[in-house]
Amino acid sequence: MAVVLTSASPNASEEAINSVFEKHGLEREAPPEPPPAAAATVVEVPAEPIREDFDSDDEFKSAHGEWEKADNDARAKREAEEEEAEKKVSRFQRKVDKKVAQRTAALEQQVEELRRKLEEKESAQPEPKDKKPAEENPRPKREDFKSDEEHADAVIEWRVQKAIAEKEQAAAAKAAKEATDAENARLEANYQDYRAQVEEFKEEHDDWDEVVNREDIPMHVAVQLALLEQPNGAEVTYYLGKHPEFALKLAELSPLQAVVEIGLLSRKLAEPATNRASGPTTAWGGGPKTSTRPRVPAPVQPVRTGATLASMTSKDAAQARDYKSFKKAQRAGR
Repeated sequence: MAVVLTSASPNASEEAINSVFEKHGLEREAPPEPPPAAAATVVEVPAEPIREDFDSDDEFKSAHGEWEKADNDARAKREAEEEEAEKKVSRFQRKVDKKVAQRTAALEQQVEELRRKLEEKESAQPEPKDKKPAEENPRPKREDFKSDEEHADAVIEWRVQKAIAEKEQAAAAKAAKEATDAENARLEANYQDYRAQVEEFKEEHDDWDEVVNREDIPMHVAVQLALLEQPNGAEVTYYLGKHPEFALKLAELSPLQAVVEIGLLSRKLAEPATNRASGPTTAWGGGPKTSTRPRVPAPVQPVRTGATLASMTSKDAAQARDYKSFKKAQRAGR
């Protein structure tokens, strides 16, 4: 429970001070009582002598001198006692001022902490559900125009602009949806084609699961998507599992560079076995050296009939990037 002294505001009323303390659940401590004033020592000084009480002038002067000395001593003693009392009160006041300053600082810190918690609580409260966002292009108001005609013209312009904006928003949303649907369809088609490759590839490679399902080979997401797009993606994946050092090098490259290397590896693996070297040429200098002359992509092949596909050689299938026909031709010895 916090205990503090009276407010440092000299003009604050007692009621106002008590109200503030009660509002914050604090108790007010009465200021310390000042030390009791030292009782003044009473020095008896005889009355001032008068001439009539003495027989001679010499006796009067002697008595008067003694009286003056006693009176001066008494006055000096009273002044010394008063000065000492003032010093005691001054020391006490300094102690009180120091305590007031310390406890006032503590109170201000508590009030600041309460204010901060209140602000955090208010900011954490959700906005009312029925609160509507401010409209970017509100309908023109009549009071903003000099005449009905100007207001009517502004309303017409507002309706035209609103219709155009809504049309543009609808077109943008439609285009975005179409692009998303097309991208999803493309990814789905790539995935299905890759799965078909995997099923066919596993028929000749019983160790597929052991080679491919490794947790110690990191791979960029872009590389995973690139594998799905390759006409021989399953074979490329198998190669990476067989050559983890190559896969680790890919992980050290940027995603774009790694995708380029996947394309080079796919093209190298699609070549006939007699043209292959020990591995693909890489951007970091690994693998066998090959010609730096860029390869021209094969022209788009027309749709082939079943008979034509059945008679394709492995070379034709490789040029057409038809992985399934390439594998069938290899098995048939064409």
